[in-house]
Amino acid sequence: MTQQMLEFQAGDEDSAGGRQKQRGTQRGGQSQQTSTDQSASTQQAANQEQVAEMMKKVAQQLQKQILDGSIEMESLGQQITIRIRENGSFSAGSAFLQPQFRPVIRQIGEILADMPGQIEVSGHSDKQQISNELYSSNWDLSAQRAVAVAEALRSAPGFDEARMSVVGKASNEPLIEDPQTPEELASNRRVEININQGEPIRSKPISVLEQGQ
Repeated sequence: MTQQMLEFQAGDEDSAGGRQKQRGTQRGGQSQQTSTDQSASTQQAANQEQVAEMMKKVAQQLQKQILDGSIEMESLGQQITIRIRENGSFSAGSAFLQPQFRPVIRQIGEILADMPGQIEVSGHSDKQQISNELYSSNWDLSAQRAVAVAEALRSAPGFDEARMSVVGKASNEPLIEDPQTPEELASNRRVEININQGEPIRSKPISVLEQGQ
């Protein structure tokens, strides 16, 4: 997960004396901030190493599916993404998880049962609109695909479903913005399992004094 840092600079006081006093306070604050930044960098490096080890472990156990292209993996910051391609998992325009792929999702659930972090299962469609007696829209299809994967995950022994959230995103987060070929279009049809290893670092509350105080 990308960590964002916000820096706040207090405004000048009305008098020169007040301004100088404030600058002195800022210098002390900067020294403390430097120490905090170093600590955060050390922790971030340790977290990145942990994520890399977990990625390696998951990739080893899903080697067959990665090689045949039905599953992709990537990491960004403290987030690991397991991307389930439509090929092999769902028929075109269907949210029915193929029986031969259920054991694969269950295996992923077993792996995640021993891995810390919050889990989001998100369904994604391509930009071609669907509307039939089974699915009213791409929102409906993508959400039902995500639910199908979530149901298979929660069947794994030891999997804590309280860690999991499920969402359908339709075509709003494509991997390829302007697909030109059927293969590129198909790459946007997927279900992603995102494992977030950490929470964002939040700054301390900032007090704002009323004017005149």
